[in-house]
Amino acid sequence: MRKPYIYICYLLTVVFVTGFNDAFAEEDLTEENLPAAEVDTPKATLSFNVEPNLLHRALDRFKTQWLMVRETQHLLLTVEQQGKIERGNILFFHAQGENPNHPKLVRPLVLQLSKLGWNVFVPHIANEDFPRKFPSSEDEEPANDENSEQQTDETKQPDNNEQTSANDNNETASTEQDDNLVLEPQEELFFFENEADYQQYIEEICQSVANDTDIDQLPTFFITHQNYSIWSIPCIKLSSTASPIVMLNPQSPLSDINQIEASFKQQSVPLYSIYSSEDDNDSLYRLIKSKKWGGNNQQLRTYLFPTGNLSEENNVLAKLITGWIEKQRKTK
Repeated sequence: MRKPYIYICYLLTVVFVTGFNDAFAEEDLTEENLPAAEVDTPKATLSFNVEPNLLHRALDRFKTQWLMVRETQHLLLTVEQQGKIERGNILFFHAQGENPNHPKLVRPLVLQLSKLGWNVFVPHIANEDFPRKFPSSEDEEPANDENSEQQTDETKQPDNNEQTSANDNNETASTEQDDNLVLEPQEELFFFENEADYQQYIEEICQSVANDTDIDQLPTFFITHQNYSIWSIPCIKLSSTASPIVMLNPQSPLSDINQIEASFKQQSVPLYSIYSSEDDNDSLYRLIKSKKWGGNNQQLRTYLFPTGNLSEENNVLAKLITGWIEKQRKTK
């Protein structure tokens, strides 16, 4: 008679142990107990003004190739020279919000330069995706009123009615502040850590162009637009010769103008800055006008474009750039 009893006890023990193990296993699968590698962490990716594959199809009649930078494919447009003589190569950095096929300035200027004998290389550059630095507002200093220091005892110790009124006002102000609270934005994902990381990325693009193309076989010059006049400065040192640089409507993307000035003073290549309009309130414009570029003032020239619009589809700008570069060649 003991065998059925023993068998039942055995079954109960098995059921209890199995249930306990299952419960323990479920507890281990909770998010808190998962290994770090199994928790999905969102990652930022490079963002472009135009999807690279769409841009590639739009440029199917031109020579293009892919460059690998930051584990991401970057499209490089190459428009070969169509002039009577081959002058050399131009590495063209388009502005933020543009692309190698942008109709306002990039495409017309590239085609006009190619007709004047230039091989033009235009990399597709990702957006400026990094946390911005904004100047912090100065804290207001507390009022230093002599009358407030010489308050009477009555002012310092209000009666009960005044105290009650003040409390009511504080509660009302507190309620108004609660109504006006602005929720903090959710944490934004940035691909680049900071300004320096983005500038390093631009330098990596230049290095990739140098390594994966035949651009070094001919003298190479730089044309930059707006913010990329500053971002591309580290690329100058990658050139084997003192290559002149042309800045079109240069703008400052950096929060520290002193950093730009220090970089300017280290340069030894000729600079031609072309503006569509004057802006004496712009710190970078004043810096360039003050001739802080390099040690030789003869290497720096600024020019106000006569029509006031660099985006016009005519060959004036291309001829202006070509004439200045050829002049630099003769003065060496």
